[in-house]
Amino acid sequence: MKPYRYEQDFGNVTVVYGRQPSTRERSEPSIAKPHSIDIGFIGHERTLVRQPGGPVYARKIPAGTGGMHGFEPLEFVYVEGPSEYLELLPSLSVRTAAAAEFNSSAAISFDEIQDVDDLVLWTVATRFRAHAMGGWPLEPLAADVLIRCVVSHLVCTRLGGQPPRINDARLSSSVLNQLRDYIEANIQTNITLQNLATLAHCSPYHFIRMFTRTTGINPHEFVQSIRMERAKEALLSGAKVKSAALAVGYVHGHSFRKAFHRYFGTLPSLLLKAIQ
Repeated sequence: MKPYRYEQDFGNVTVVYGRQPSTRERSEPSIAKPHSIDIGFIGHERTLVRQPGGPVYARKIPAGTGGMHGFEPLEFVYVEGPSEYLELLPSLSVRTAAAAEFNSSAAISFDEIQDVDDLVLWTVATRFRAHAMGGWPLEPLAADVLIRCVVSHLVCTRLGGQPPRINDARLSSSVLNQLRDYIEANIQTNITLQNLATLAHCSPYHFIRMFTRTTGINPHEFVQSIRMERAKEALLSGAKVKSAALAVGYVHGHSFRKAFHRYFGTLPSLLLKAIQ
């Protein structure tokens, strides 16, 4: 895997996306910046990390998990195998507004919280990744909505923030996990809005509002992101394009290729070449 790094400042959030070979091949360690949120798309059985002046310690990082970082940066001294990651640095104004709205002073600086397995974080990260990989363009306004969704969610679930008012109700992490499990189990079938709304115990109209308010994207985009991630995994495991498409519910090759390109900026047949 060749090193790749993308960075863009959207105003209220700076986004860094990267792919790295194993640490032994790197010229320098990776550093998670202060007041940042990050996620790793590739899992690692063993990493060595440290904070400035602190000891080196080992961590296992499951795929799709992330964390928050407070005043101190976190240095990844050694990472076993290649990495694919995304780092979000919300502006001070976003963090200050979250602290005031959700009554959590920790929202301004964040805390050091690792190994977060959270679907809102994963969903927002996949949307920023699609833009970073040259597939699905993201405007500054949409980026602002996304970062505020994930910051408010993490502040309320990880930093002691007070949940939103009842007229600003959002989906809980347990409901999001149920939706993910249902989509995974039925990924080859036609998943309907009514199916998803029933799982969330609300009407389709109310479900759309709550889902979008929670994640920053609509339910269809959430289903698509899971389909595309599973298709990517199948292709990287050696599956043919047609087999990968059928495995995630696509019958027509053109529709699959178009959807795949939107998320990863390349055609499925060229995926290996694009990331190597």
